[in-house]
Amino acid sequence: MRASEILMRARARIETPAQWAKGWFAWTRNGDRVTSSDPRAVSWCAVGAMHTVGDRPEVRASDYLPARSLLDDAADALAGVDIVELNDAADHATVLEAYDIAASMALSDEAAE
Repeated sequence: MRASEILMRARARIETPAQWAKGWFAWTRNGDRVTSSDPRAVSWCAVGAMHTVGDRPEVRASDYLPARSLLDDAADALAGVDIVELNDAADHATVLEAYDIAASMALSDEAAE
């Protein structure tokens, strides 16, 4: 799976504010902290959303790691922080914007290959 697809799938996981979370990788409907892959999870932080995609067997580390790096680069471009800090300090729209920037960078990198 290409980095751009990883980013787009992870972004889709947190598309709505109800699906997005701060302060932990994932939360249940009852407000309990869980791992990103827990089937009870209903909301994820930006990194937790990446984990839900990255943990799939068809995703290679050689694709996941550049996607995660691009997401950190996008957060840095937006606010001078990494994606973890951006997720917990910014609003939902800004986190989605970081994903959009990262996906655009990934698509550009992939087109140049």
